[in-house]
Amino acid sequence: MNNKNKKLDDIVGVGRDLFWKFGLRRVSIEEICREANVSKVTFYKHFKNKEALAMYILKEIFDEAISEYRNIFDSNVGFSKKMQSVMEMKLSITKNLSKEFLKDIYQGEYPNLSAYTKKVSEDNLRMIRSDFTEAQWRGEIRADIKIDFIIYFLNKAVEMISDDTLINMFDNVLEMTSQFTDFFFYGLVKNN
Repeated sequence: MNNKNKKLDDIVGVGRDLFWKFGLRRVSIEEICREANVSKVTFYKHFKNKEALAMYILKEIFDEAISEYRNIFDSNVGFSKKMQSVMEMKLSITKNLSKEFLKDIYQGEYPNLSAYTKKVSEDNLRMIRSDFTEAQWRGEIRADIKIDFIIYFLNKAVEMISDDTLINMFDNVLEMTSQFTDFFFYGLVKNN
């Protein structure tokens, strides 16, 4: 690895760690540079501002998650196992994500991040619609539940994760994600 790529990797790694822990608003470019051991000039060679860095980080994460999702859904296992793997992936991604960063992404102070996240969510929902429709056709999802309802519910979930009341019910984003996925896939009634 050459020095230029190492410096970029250091900025991205430190940015991700700090954003995940404290959110975008609270982290300064100076702090990122200090922790990454790079100058501000080096930072600005790679990124216009910290929002651009956050966008770069999110793009890497979303691209990796979509690739992993495709690998899971293209595998030759049953729908139930696929969904378990997807839930584990989502929990892994949100493991150390702070409430502050979640709010920064969804509550509009950073319009480019909000718009990008919204577009990725819409694209993902189209992919999920296709996969769920196919699973329903194969008899792996109840035929009496409309795919449109599932997609509507998932869209509402995306809206809900930016709601302070919901966010504040939980100690962290991982707990919120875990509760949501358990409720979505296993329902309200205890399964014997």
